[in-house]
Parts: sequence; C-alpha cells; structure tokens
Amino acid sequence: MLDSLYATSLRDQGSTATFDLETGGVDLDGNATICVVTVQSFTALNTIYNITNSSNTLQVGWYDPTSGMHITTISVVNGAYDIYSLIDALNTAFASQYAISQNIAQYTVSFNSVTGKVSITPAFDSIPAQLQCVCVLTNNYTGLVEKLGFDLTQTTPVVGILNGFQDIYTPTHTSLSVKATTLPDLYYPKIIYACIDQIRTPNRVTLPTNEYGVVLEAFTVDSSFGELIHCEPYYPFEYHIPNLKTNTLTVRLIDQFGKPIDWNSGTWVLVLGLSYGTQTMNEDPTLGRTFRPLLSRTVHDSLTTSYERGQKRNRL
Repeated sequence: MLDSLYATSLRDQGSTATFDLETGGVDLDGNATICVVTVQSFTALNTIYNITNSSNTLQVGWYDPTSGMHITTISVVNGAYDIYSLIDALNTAFASQYAISQNIAQYTVSFNSVTGKVSITPAFDSIPAQLQCVCVLTNNYTGLVEKLGFDLTQTTPVVGILNGFQDIYTPTHTSLSVKATTLPDLYYPKIIYACIDQIRTPNRVTLPTNEYGVVLEAFTVDSSFGELIHCEPYYPFEYHIPNLKTNTLTVRLIDQFGKPIDWNSGTWVLVLGLSYGTQTMNEDPTLGRTFRPLLSRTVHDSLTTSYERGQKRNRL
C-alpha cells in the first residue's frame, strides 16, 4: 500500500511520490526471477480544482480603427466550479474591472441552459463611431476560454497578430455577442493515469506527452469535489516484470493531458499486489502456466520458450 502521506519525497503538487521500500526493496537474485505486479485500487479525497492558475484568466476586447484595440483582462479565484458559479464569478470580475477602468464597455457572461452554450456580450456606454468587432482573445490565455466551450482549433485572426473569436459589427448587426462553439467542459480530471517509473508496461495510451510503456493503470473519476474517489480495475491485469530490482518506487499521477494533477495538499493511496516466481526446485517460474507438449519433429519451434527448448535438450 503506497500512501502519499508517508512518501519519502512529494512533488508536482502531490502527483509525484517516491517511496522507500522498508523491506529492502524488490531484489531477488537470479535471471529467472519474475515479479508479477497488479493494481488493486486507488483511493483519495477529491480535492482537485477544475479552475487553476492555468485556466483562471480571460481576455476580451473591442476594436475600432481610430482608437485601436481596447482589451479587458479579468481573473477568477482558483476553485471547483460548476457552470453557474463560474458565470457568477466572471460577471463579478467584469463588473469590478469596469468600475476601476476607463473602458466604455462592460461585459456580461451568460449561459443558455437550452443550447448549453456560453455567450460574452458587451454593453457600451456609447457605441464607438467606427466600432469593428468585439472578441475573445487567445494569444495569452487559453485555459479558461477552452473550459467555457470555445474550440481553439476554430480561432481566427482578429487584428494584427491577435487571434481569437469575434463578432463583427455591421449596420444590420449591432447587437454583438461572442458565442462559444461547443459545450463547457468543467469536468476535470476525467481520468487519472497511474505510472511507476521502475515498471515498464506493454500498455499503449493516447496521451499527448507520454510514450509507450509508461502507464500502469487508468482510473475514471466520477466523484464530485469533496467526495471520496475509490477506483478498482474492472479486470486487474498482471504485469510480468523480469528481474525487477529496486529499493524505491516512484509513482506519478497524471491527468488526461499527460500533466501532473494539483491535489491541493490532499493525499491518495495506491494499492499494489506483488507476487514472484523463480526457477528453483520449490517454485515454478511459469507462475502456473501449463506448457504445451514438447514437439519432437522440429529442432526449433518458434513458439517454444528457451526453458522448453532447454528441457527438450536435457539441459535443465
């Protein structure tokens, strides 16, 4: 049982933990030693925020050729939000920014519960004579924009080097509002991937920053903030690791983007099962595997193991 509360070292906001094995480590002599690793369960209190430093800032603006681009930047406090509490926090921030600035536009964020889309609408003290557009900018901040439902693959040039989403002012279209392209996504993390540095696996995972052989197990998170996360594999898969010799285990927990998860000082417990097979008179190195009958017609059968070939030649 690996409890992050008792890790030798803890970093990456509690997602990377190194454990010293008190029993002297996993270190059995002999090239025929096999360690079978299974993941039993993962347990933690859900202390994970869905709005963090990477996704708490929003930048909007309006443009006219005479006075240029007028940008408003607001931030919300990190926390665990649903769409309604996030809308309230954004509107409070926009109202505060409007009160202390010289900007003539106050922005309002709204959520349509029928379409499931977010809209950002400006209210001008007076319409600029050459108003061209209002926009949500993505050059500097993208995390919150994406969580509100703006598909970043659909950004377009706005003015100069600025990119984002815009609504263009015309004589027949004067009520401007920038609407999200898809539904909000505040469900984070969707999946927790457990990795152990000392154990390479045959798993293939479609994570953007992790290669073949990294992930040991994946756990779906279906617990709300403040609730208990308890996950067990639907089918505990066995990983046969030959010659596993280590005095430490380093566990890394990453999200669906391959990045460490900020646990906000919360702790977690990962339960592993370890069993061993060695080639001795008293233990079976095959761990219960039943061999096929030895073939006599061919000298080299590609399906036989080196152990079977050695038995056939009377060398074992």
